[in-house]
Amino acid sequence: MTDNQLTPAELKTLAFFELADLPSEIDPAHFAKLLSLAMLEQKEGGPVLTETGRARLAMGASPLP
Repeated sequence: MTDNQLTPAELKTLAFFELADLPSEIDPAHFAKLLSLAMLEQKEGGPVLTETGRARLAMGASPLP
């Protein structure tokens, strides 16, 4: 697996950011990876999905080598 691929758990975490109400607990390692891959952007009102994040969600499950 390369660094830009997401595990099913990371993909699930990314999908949470499509919801109006985020869960109270987000895995900090998943959050950090999603920020580093520019799938999330930290804004004044909280984190939001980027175009990259939306595109990744549209792809579905991570392709594994």
